Amino acid sequence: MTLEELKKIDRIVRKIPYPFGKNYRVFKAMIREATNDRRTSVPDIIRQYVNWKYNKR
Repeated sequence: MTLEELKKIDRIVRKIPYPFGKNYRVFKAMIREATNDRRTSVPDIIRQYVNWKYNKR
């Protein structure tokens, strides 16, 4: 994924309260939309997003 795509996902995730908790289904649906244009799976995109956030700090 490109940096711009990761930033777009980050903006959406920040709007979701508890994205990895009780609103995980909303988060997962948003990620699934992002995968429609690509041939990557949902776990791969989540992994890339988490790695990007972790390495960003």
